[in-house]
Order: sequence, then structure tokens, then C-alpha cells
Amino acid sequence: MVSGDVTAMTLPQFTDQDIVTVSFRHNTSPLNSKPVIVSSAYLPINDTSLPSSTLIKLVNFCNQNKYSLILGCDSNAHNTVWGSCDTNRRGEVLFDFLLSNDLEVANTGTEPTFVSSRSQSFIDLTITTPYVLQSIKYWEVSDQETLNDHKLIKLQYHLSRNFTLPSFQNPKKLKADVFIAQL
Repeated sequence: MVSGDVTAMTLPQFTDQDIVTVSFRHNTSPLNSKPVIVSSAYLPINDTSLPSSTLIKLVNFCNQNKYSLILGCDSNAHNTVWGSCDTNRRGEVLFDFLLSNDLEVANTGTEPTFVSSRSQSFIDLTITTPYVLQSIKYWEVSDQETLNDHKLIKLQYHLSRNFTLPSFQNPKKLKADVFIAQL
């Protein structure tokens, strides 16, 4: 779902059976402003080529063009850096990739992102370029049912870096027509 004031465009060159990538731009942004690239990736547990060539191309594209990147990723990788109790080989390889490409894990808190009857872990990651973190104002693992073992991750990203929280308004003094117009 995309609101009417945002233009979204699929980037097929960074989309395959395990990754889908979309470019977002706020309609009121200046023409020369850069889009935000949002991607969802699955890194298959049996795949020895971690990360995939498509993911490497995407990260290189964002780094070369200085685009903001938000990557939601089922990494199937364990590393104590993002909350796992242990670090496996996949976690080491993925962490090295993140470090070498100046990427950061935006996950916060201690709630596991994957919960099954046999185990729980922190394999679902939100990976970003460094300057994106300051615009993520909210990130959480939701208790909402998802009909699978992976928890829903919610985040708020503000396209404007000049985002400020609205000041408190006393509901008793609220002028509904003004409030609706500002909203």
C-alpha cells in the first residue's frame, strides 16, 4: 500500500525469486531529490552464496548513487550483533558484508523475530544505509498474528529529515475543523 502523495516504482533489475525492490519518492520532493529504495529479501538457508548477486548489485547501486536503502531481510543468519545467542558461519559472512558496505542493522529491543514451537531467533533484520537510521522514528516486533513463524516488523520512516513531533494539544481545546485541515 502506498499513499497518494508517494510515487512507487518497482526496480526489476534488483528483483528476482528471493528479492523485490521498490523506489519511493514523495510527490512534493524537489525533482533533484533522491528516492528511497526499499527492498524485501529472503536469503535461503541452503544457499551457499551469501549474499546473493542481486543483493550485492542493489547495495552497490545504492552506495554509488548515495540512495537511502531500507532492506527487510529474512537472513537465516545468527550473530550476537543483532541479538542472537550465538554466531554461525552465515552470520559471520553477512556481518562482514554489512561492515564492508557501510550498512547497519536497525533492529532494536530484545523481542525475537522468529518464533516456532522448537526455537526462537533474531533472523529477520532491517538493514539500512547509515543516514537512514536518523529517519526511522519507530521500529518494533509486533505481537500481531502473521500465520507463520516470522513476527511482523513495523517501522516508521519519515521522508523528510526535518521531521519534528507535533506539540501536545489539549483535546478539550481542540478545534475539530482546524485539526482535520492540518491533519
